[in-house]
Amino acid sequence: MITIKITEENTSDKKIENFLEEIKDPNINLHIGQKVMPGMYYTRLVESHLCKPVSRLEVSFTNQAFYPLNLWLNLTRKEDALEFMFHDKEEKELCMGRFSYGTHSGENNEKFNLLYLIAGDLQRSSQGLELIGEDNFPVYLSQTLEFNGIPLQNPLLDIGTLKKIDGSKRDYEIRTDYVNSNGNISAKGTARIKIIPKKIFRRHTKS
Repeated sequence: MITIKITEENTSDKKIENFLEEIKDPNINLHIGQKVMPGMYYTRLVESHLCKPVSRLEVSFTNQAFYPLNLWLNLTRKEDALEFMFHDKEEKELCMGRFSYGTHSGENNEKFNLLYLIAGDLQRSSQGLELIGEDNFPVYLSQTLEFNGIPLQNPLLDIGTLKKIDGSKRDYEIRTDYVNSNGNISAKGTARIKIIPKKIFRRHTKS
């Protein structure tokens, strides 16, 4: 395992805002208004350390962080995957994940771009608008996306039925697949999100 320090310069307001604009994230009030680190920005910081085409992307978020901040990235290189974990200066784990390598090729940039677009597309969908509403924030718990080797041909996000996770009042699981223009599924994914009332979130962030 190797550890890499990521300075505040790399989590600056400008870099976060540019990333949010690039991925068309609609949740500006959370990420810019509250300065909550966007979960997918962690994976952007890991991308450059990949050395092979990936077939499966897995990322989960364990704690919130507020930018700009210093981060420490722990990388573990394996023959079949790159595993990672971010923590802050108090060694509180913030995010962890695994990028698995596959036997088929394909541009990693294109695959990550699809991953990053899921959150915005989900929130703008009829299912997302109905679930989240105007008085709540959606906070991601995890996202997976697995590519099966079928070439990507103008893929569109196909959002499944939202299912409440057993035993939870605010946690939901959602199927997030990409379907090509010819109807073939080129990637299968699952998102898990928590719906948090804005008034509760703001009270907690001020405490």
